[in-house]
Amino acid sequence: MSLYKKVKTSHGDGSLLPFKESRVTSASLARILLKIKSNPEALDNIGDDVLRVRRNIDAQLLQEVEPVLFTVNLPVKDGTYKWVAASPPKLLALLLRRCAAYRSMFEEKLLLYPSTPESPWGLIVYLDELTPGNIIRPDNARKTTVVYMSFLQLGLQLRREETWFPVACVRHCVLDRTDGGASTAMRALLRETFFGDENFSHGTTVHIGSSPMLFFAKVSQVIADEPALKEMWGWKGHAGIKPCVFCKNLVAKSSNLCAFDDSGYLKDLWEPRVDMFDSASDVELWAAFDNLMTQKTMLGVTKFDKLEKAVGMNCLPTGLLADVELRAMVSPSSCRYDSCHCYYQGLAGWEMNLFMASCSELGITFNDFQQYCEAGWMRPKACKSSSPKQISTVAAKFESFKGMAQDILVILPLMRHFAETVIAPTGELTKQLQSFDAMCECVLLLQQMKHMCPVPESLRQLLKREQQKHLYFFVAAYGQEHVKPKHHYALHIPSQVESDKILLDCFVHERKHKELKQLINSGLVNDGLEKTALVRVIHSNIDALQSGNFANRLLGSFAASSELEVASW
Repeated sequence: MSLYKKVKTSHGDGSLLPFKESRVTSASLARILLKIKSNPEALDNIGDDVLRVRRNIDAQLLQEVEPVLFTVNLPVKDGTYKWVAASPPKLLALLLRRCAAYRSMFEEKLLLYPSTPESPWGLIVYLDELTPGNIIRPDNARKTTVVYMSFLQLGLQLRREETWFPVACVRHCVLDRTDGGASTAMRALLRETFFGDENFSHGTTVHIGSSPMLFFAKVSQVIADEPALKEMWGWKGHAGIKPCVFCKNLVAKSSNLCAFDDSGYLKDLWEPRVDMFDSASDVELWAAFDNLMTQKTMLGVTKFDKLEKAVGMNCLPTGLLADVELRAMVSPSSCRYDSCHCYYQGLAGWEMNLFMASCSELGITFNDFQQYCEAGWMRPKACKSSSPKQISTVAAKFESFKGMAQDILVILPLMRHFAETVIAPTGELTKQLQSFDAMCECVLLLQQMKHMCPVPESLRQLLKREQQKHLYFFVAAYGQEHVKPKHHYALHIPSQVESDKILLDCFVHERKHKELKQLINSGLVNDGLEKTALVRVIHSNIDALQSGNFANRLLGSFAASSELEVASW
């Protein structure tokens, strides 16, 4: 195999560059070599002194952050793995001690919502996987699960990246070897959170105002996409017979169980009426798991495997559900299906593709929509993603809308305008237009909710009605075979908002991932990744909180194009 490959440089000479490690992209390597070519003396400054400075900086960061770190011996197939994570109570104390602006905002919230043993604050746990570098690389040792935490009482401040503090990251190559996987790791992290030498269950000492005080908290929300929730709790997930453990009578369409249920108790994924589902309580879910633990020693492998599938859970003795002591601090009902993954990285893109496939029957293609997007549309000032032209060009090339949630938000208003002004006048695709319009209304309502705390009950009820309408229209337009588990997960969002008084989503975490991705891409691919990366992102979080401004303020005005006003929500 050749050690060289052709790279298009900024000069377009197509010169041969050495094949390099995956830590640096071809474009970056080309820019580096061009700079060296123009200034060869720069190489004289690279040596032991530079490396020594970097080591000194890492040592200074570690000295500050190390007191909040703890080590857990994860049980892996070939022994144990020393996993380093941060103690959330100790990290909170450090942030409050170092960051005056954050401390001032925290003190204001404590005056409104005192933290007591009888009324602890709500701890929000977020976890998700991120894949730095080339996401399609089949053997990516840098694929990592990251955990952030914050508090429900912070309200709309939760939209800010710096209010979510990083407490752990662990590579998937480690979790794949760990007994119980992510569920075992989360159990260890939460045990340190509530039963460590400094913990939230008995109160951790924080310095607020003129004197120290005890601060109490318990897990009130766990927000993530469905695969991450599945890994954390050890559920079978959307691929199992019970795609949603919270609805006892919901079964997967592939099981065909509803055809044999004359009572009508069992429901399929395309059931839009939320009141038709039989909700499972925490006590029932814990009892189901405890029964699995008992039956594991009594049944054969084949029968026990069938029992796990019927219950919708995996029997993980080292996992989170097996920890009886933790049940008072974190429960399955604290889980939240994320609207970002349900709609913006799920249903919206899926329906846009189905809608364009229907339009092709009229001779209207992705290329036609691309030309429409090449008009003089202007994005909102706060939008930092690709332009509608760029997004539609990629969609036309692959004949599919695949992109980040922000890309869907940019392109969806234009497609709605395209549907209303180009497709609707033809008098065709009536059912598809109804379904697409109802989906857009759901997205619009979610966008409105993001800026409200508390969310008005009228708005929550409106979202509930629009979701039911959307699912009705979707089945009528595209058939039951195109219904996804996310159609059902999204139906839980109104009840989640009712409980939390705020819409929690993962947009802020997806933005926060960028820094950790950059750190891992820079070469932190070894057994010290978790500790090294965590120390750096914690220190970066401290810097952001120190310079943060948590006061409400105007962002300034800007001119909008007339075309955008027509196509906007």
